[in-house]
Amino acid sequence: MLFGITRNRLLSKGVFNILTWAAFSAILLTALFLFFNIADEDLRVNIVDRVNESVVLSSIVGLLITPVIFATGYLYVAMWIYLAVIDDSSPEDKIIWFILMVFGIWLGAIIYYFVVYRRQVLMKLGDSGNAIQS
Repeated sequence: MLFGITRNRLLSKGVFNILTWAAFSAILLTALFLFFNIADEDLRVNIVDRVNESVVLSSIVGLLITPVIFATGYLYVAMWIYLAVIDDSSPEDKIIWFILMVFGIWLGAIIYYFVVYRRQVLMKLGDSGNAIQS
């Protein structure tokens, strides 16, 4: 058990919903990251200066971005655990996903979530709704 993540929890409807939220949060974080790397330097400086000038705005941005960062980290760890312990893909597929997650970091976890985890868990959950019967 790592960070409270167990096999039964990873296959539960509650964690599935949390990881769905985490995946979309990670996509948001990626979009923000790309925006600040692609945006014109004057625009970046203007946005950062406005946030830093206002204590209220700075606090709001901090309160909004902190859970997104933690959710992205949780998604990354959960997808590694799922890949190592639960994933029923072929060994060759697991090697490909391992390489993608090592070099893709959180992007690899987002892709893995949508391509492998989501599909497998939805199939395992089936009509039972809340949990997998092992």
